Amino acid sequence: MKKRILIIDDDPDVAEVLSVYLESMGYDVDIAEKGADGIEALKVRDYFALFTDYIMPDLKGDRIIWEVAERDPRMKGRLFLITGAPVEPEVRQTVTASGGQIIRKPFTRATLLEALEKS
Repeated sequence: MKKRILIIDDDPDVAEVLSVYLESMGYDVDIAEKGADGIEALKVRDYFALFTDYIMPDLKGDRIIWEVAERDPRMKGRLFLITGAPVEPEVRQTVTASGGQIIRKPFTRATLLEALEKS
């Protein structure tokens, strides 16, 4: 059975690129366009990893990562914040303390593969 990854991103183009890359690596992928929808998906299904955008209209990605790490410590190390925006030190602290990694846009398939191999 393939491992399943959740992508939370309000930009359908970014979510699609992430999905194509991850599926090409052998993962099954679900996409949520809102942070709240992603949190709900995590309550009903087990995921191997989470990729979330940082800046979204309802929940910021660092908050999502913190909530997921608190609810499911097994996810630590497989939580990824995707951003092209500057990352404030407190956001970086929240992500790393939650066992997450920050991936800068633009990313490549190799970037994602390297991040997953570190996890």
